[in-house]
Amino acid sequence: MVPKTLSLDITKLDESAKARLRGMIRFFSGDKNNTPIQVVDDGIVKPCGMIYITKEIIKEFEEVLGKERVGMI
Repeated sequence: MVPKTLSLDITKLDESAKARLRGMIRFFSGDKNNTPIQVVDDGIVKPCGMIYITKEIIKEFEEVLGKERVGMI
């Protein structure tokens, strides 16, 4: 079974939101990495390693980016 990937669309996102997003990715990476993560910037997919993910963590990403920019694929 292929693990799901957290996909974050950062197209046309301002620099302060990108900085906050980078901090969140660093914060949620650690010993329990269980989900690959990727960012999509202007149609270009960039893998970003793996992070620990829960429904609550997904909601935090949605608060920063908006629900339409966060998805599990």
